[in-house]
Amino acid sequence: MVLVFNVFGLAMFLAGFGAAAGVLNAFGSSNDALGMLIGGPLLVVLDFYVRRWRRASLFGRGGGALFWLPVWLWGIGWTVLGTFQLIHGH
Repeated sequence: MVLVFNVFGLAMFLAGFGAAAGVLNAFGSSNDALGMLIGGPLLVVLDFYVRRWRRASLFGRGGGALFWLPVWLWGIGWTVLGTFQLIHGH
């Protein structure tokens, strides 16, 4: 069986976007772009924190990963996508 994530990656994903959903819900918003703009940077911060704590490199196995890509890279991608959606209204 091939796993496409690790425990840190899944936990960071759930924490980052769970917190983003909670913030949006608290303010009564359901804007996907804002969720990406909140969750993306949270993923970057969480992954950098874990990698620093475990003294791992940016692309090493010490941090979170989803589909074999580091979580911080996913966070940057979601932040860019959220910015694009917010600017263009999609």
